[in-house]
Amino acid sequence: MADKKGATALQIMLGGCLLNIATTSGIALSLKQAPDVVLMIPLCVVGSLGVASIFIYTGACGGLYQQCSAEAQGLLGGIYLMFFAGGRPVGAILAGALLAGNPAPLCWSITLMTVISTVLLLLFWKRLSKADRAARANKSSLLSGASDANRQQQDNGLADG
Repeated sequence: MADKKGATALQIMLGGCLLNIATTSGIALSLKQAPDVVLMIPLCVVGSLGVASIFIYTGACGGLYQQCSAEAQGLLGGIYLMFFAGGRPVGAILAGALLAGNPAPLCWSITLMTVISTVLLLLFWKRLSKADRAARANKSSLLSGASDANRQQQDNGLADG
């Protein structure tokens, strides 16, 4: 998508982060009076938008971070796994607070985490941009190398025939 529409991976990621801030804010507003009152229709709409945004930018995000981490890909995978696994108990604690009649920790944390991730993206923008340019340059050289090899094979096939 990035190459065809002229958007870079970073631009897609930033757009996804901004959409995530909007959707998590909408979720927080929908849950601010929970568990007594939950605005289900707005919650479902913004939740669906959040899922769509994650589908849109996850590939760009993973590919770019993988390009940046180079030799440290095992470390990147380990960090990802730790945060993924840590999300379950944290989510359970926050959901327990919500069910006990205190939705504020859940409402604040989901929005705050998306704001922090967006700020981190902006702080590391230059480094990630450099990796993105390097990845696109490598892709271009690989594609041109492949087309050169194809042309050479065709030329050899014509010479043999």
